[in-house]
Amino acid sequence: MWKIAGRALFVLCLSLIVLSSIAVAKISVRPIGTYESEFIFESAAKIGAHDPNTQRLYVVNTNSGNIDVLDINNPANPTRLSQIDTEPYGDGANSVAVHNEVVATAMQADPEQVPDTNVFFNRIGYSIVLIEDMELRR
Repeated sequence: MWKIAGRALFVLCLSLIVLSSIAVAKISVRPIGTYESEFIFESAAKIGAHDPNTQRLYVVNTNSGNIDVLDINNPANPTRLSQIDTEPYGDGANSVAVHNEVVATAMQADPEQVPDTNVFFNRIGYSIVLIEDMELRR
């Protein structure tokens, strides 16, 4: 039994020596491009979702509550293509996701006591599905 425990301790010590000698990789991040909305210093991008098929970035604009659609084919110079109007569906977008050119948004309820709404848009910004009351029921 002591041989097994001794070997396990040796393997553990050897593993720790090897792990401690591995150089820690340093990560550095630098921006390659920026986008400024018309509300500079008043608003910020809250949530973003990238569509790799179209090189579009869908960003929740916290000032308007809408979704800004940015073209990032040239990442050094992102440009706004359009804006998806979310006003008819609630009190502004909380979140955004994109998959296969379908954009999903979670809308803030107005007033806050009512259930949230999720709206799905095509890539042009037309509403294709509206789902209300996302409570799970058993």
